[in-house]
Amino acid sequence: MDQETFNIDRLSAEEIIGIVQSDDVTAEQLDLLAAHTLHRNRQLQQQVEALGKITSQIERRLKELKGR
Repeated sequence: MDQETFNIDRLSAEEIIGIVQSDDVTAEQLDLLAAHTLHRNRQLQQQVEALGKITSQIERRLKELKGR
């Protein structure tokens, strides 16, 4: 895993698993990988929450319009 050209966002899940299971991976690389995946998970959770709020607003508005 070349740190200068390493971009986790371009890796597939299979590639990430391969890195994690590699005999050549270092603790530093795994720390970076873990930090990035935790950060990305938080971002995705926030996006899901935002979409949930939007969905709720749409559903409420639809009920209002159908009730007219």
